[in-house]
Amino acid sequence: MGAYDNPAIIRDRSAEIYGQAAASFGSAIGKGIMNYSQSKAKQREETDKQNLKDQNILLEIELAYDKDYQENKNLAAKTGTPMLDSFEVSAKGLLNGVDGSVGAKQARFELMTKKNLSKDERQGLLDIVNNYQTFMGDAKLNMGSMIAEKEEYLNFTRSDLGRKSTFKGSGIEKTRNMFTYLALNNNSAPEGVTYEKRLYAGSKGENMVYAKTTFDENSATFKNLSKSDQDEIRKNGMSLVFDQNWNDWRKDGFLTDIMQGLDSEKMQESIKFKDDSGGLTDDFSTDLSLKVRSESGSDITSQQNIVNTPLLLENLYEPASNRASMIMNGTPQEQNDYIAFTLGRKGSDFDRNKTKIGPNNETFQEMIENGTAKEFITKETQELFLEDNLTKGFGKDKVGYVKAS
Repeated sequence: MGAYDNPAIIRDRSAEIYGQAAASFGSAIGKGIMNYSQSKAKQREETDKQNLKDQNILLEIELAYDKDYQENKNLAAKTGTPMLDSFEVSAKGLLNGVDGSVGAKQARFELMTKKNLSKDERQGLLDIVNNYQTFMGDAKLNMGSMIAEKEEYLNFTRSDLGRKSTFKGSGIEKTRNMFTYLALNNNSAPEGVTYEKRLYAGSKGENMVYAKTTFDENSATFKNLSKSDQDEIRKNGMSLVFDQNWNDWRKDGFLTDIMQGLDSEKMQESIKFKDDSGGLTDDFSTDLSLKVRSESGSDITSQQNIVNTPLLLENLYEPASNRASMIMNGTPQEQNDYIAFTLGRKGSDFDRNKTKIGPNNETFQEMIENGTAKEFITKETQELFLEDNLTKGFGKDKVGYVKAS
């Protein structure tokens, strides 16, 4: 029997193979579904834990920032400044973001929760946080300085601002500082003056103070300013603008103490030009003048001491020269204030670089360059002392010894 008679039987097991494969695949899918389900459950559990953790982080951030904001807002409110509204707007903008931008709260949250931030992304978020912290941190110092200035202003008399202190700068700068100071520390504006003021955040969170003073050209306030100030204000559209980083400005402030002349009490101790009754001592009296006046039908004779001015000036020279040295070693502003005060000028009318005050019609700056400024200050200091101490007179009748020139 040949192969034809007994053909080989080929067993087709393809169906069986596929069946086993299908069964195996089904088993794998079942295990995969179980593993996937378990994985998803674990992932959901981890996600829930992470979400809870993130929610707690966000809550801590919210509470911390809200507490910090409220403390600074309360401090700002104590100043009584109308800039409180603009302070709140700026602080809230930095804290919560503006028009979809990221604020400090969200930035802090992302820094604490996102693990794959690029270097630039992380730095950008840090800048947002730092800007807010700078703004609020500086505010604690700056608001305190505003409180101090307001209290200082309330304790000032009108004469104090010309006798003890003056506004910094010269010319239009001094005038701007004066009106800005009044804008920030007074509740009402002078007649014919309106203020626009606000506190805002600079590009790096700086406390920027903006104060715009606008004048009515027909007001007495404007007309009382110097002509040079009026001309400058007209050039600026009838306004003066102060726009400064308050953190830097706080170090200087608006006011500067005026260097005074010679101390009368110390001079009396050193040269003894007054006696115990307040009159001139014999050494500094050159004559005993008799003065007769008629009063109610009777002649009344009074005596008046005449000061030995050359001798007194001779004794004043050294301390006056020492005072001049101190002033020459001071800042340009201290020099400016002293000369303005000594000459009895209005601060806004005196400018060390423009005002002609010297014996040869020079400015104070020109006298410095010519080497005559110290001599000028020495002479003016002597005369200031004589005027302050010898024109009012001493003793019972208060008769002056010399007349002011």
